[in-house]
Amino acid sequence: MAKVVFVLLLDVRVYREQVPNPYASPSADPTFAVEAIATDASAPNASGIRRFLNLIIDNVVLTVLSYGAGVVLGIVYVVAKGSGQFTEQDQATLQAMGFLLGLIVGFSYFFLLEALCQKTVGKLLTGTKVISMDGGRPSIGQFLGRTAARYIPFEAFSFLTSQEPRGWHDTLSGTRVIRG
Repeated sequence: MAKVVFVLLLDVRVYREQVPNPYASPSADPTFAVEAIATDASAPNASGIRRFLNLIIDNVVLTVLSYGAGVVLGIVYVVAKGSGQFTEQDQATLQAMGFLLGLIVGFSYFFLLEALCQKTVGKLLTGTKVISMDGGRPSIGQFLGRTAARYIPFEAFSFLTSQEPRGWHDTLSGTRVIRG
């Protein structure tokens, strides 16, 4: 009996060494990430049409988000004010708060989505993404600079002055947009 148990235990040990564990963590090839970065560096810039579609789609999304945030702001303001007359001072205060809220929504939209995903909704729909000039993931500083440069007056027209479809928010931050 002892011999049978020993043989069974030995047989189980040999079986475990031959069959891979189905619950083991998957292993990845460490050179894959390096190859992916290398291909991004040589990828061509996204076309001007795709960049224009990004602009249109992102502006539509921003309009919807800003409108929703403005409605919430208006409701909160009226509830907080309580009953009473809505004066010109209230209107001016609400307009200033709405303007600041619009800036915050726009800045947050571009910065958060690009910093987290390298894509906005427009880039997601057109199959493009933001990379640094060397082909890697941009730094937080580059994403902040990219987002802040969008608020330069007439920045959207900077595409008209360059041969490649790159705006000031690309060149000033050291980033570019590629298909991918």
